[in-house]
Amino acid sequence: MSPVKKQSLRDYQLAAADSIDESLAVGINPLVVIPTGGGKSLIIAETIKRLLARPSRPSVLLLSHVKELIKQTSETLRRYDPSIAQGIYSAGLKEKRGGSRVVMGTVQTVSRSAASLGARSFLLIEEAHLCPREQASQYGRVFEHFRLARRIGFTATNLRLDSGSLTEGDAAWFDEVSYEA
Repeated sequence: MSPVKKQSLRDYQLAAADSIDESLAVGINPLVVIPTGGGKSLIIAETIKRLLARPSRPSVLLLSHVKELIKQTSETLRRYDPSIAQGIYSAGLKEKRGGSRVVMGTVQTVSRSAASLGARSFLLIEEAHLCPREQASQYGRVFEHFRLARRIGFTATNLRLDSGSLTEGDAAWFDEVSYEA
């Protein structure tokens, strides 16, 4: 097997990852808005790497609504830093491995059995514009279960048609847009 060639981040991707660090440092749940095709998976990989480097030994749960994004992000993280152990928690991918510090799962599978994943320090949400504000939604149940975890959202748009901005209002899951390209 040939060695993995590490992908390097573009300036805006590094700026997005830096903005997440800055937001987390002041207690903000950030939202990163990058257009489709802008390399959100690479930003997520860099964010995970930075989170895992913290001395508190945090654990990360990445959520998506579809198995294809879980698979894509998992592969990107594996290429970006093969030393990071990860588990997949997705019935659609026929895997339920939740013991790693990094777990990537579909919200449908995680919402049914969140307790089996243990405590999580950070929740990363791909396609964050798909998170309904309702507490009874699958995302709402997962967020409530991991209520002590910090949330970091990634999306191509900061709007939901049914409720507007993802960062405004009492029921918003994210506090501010930390970076927008």
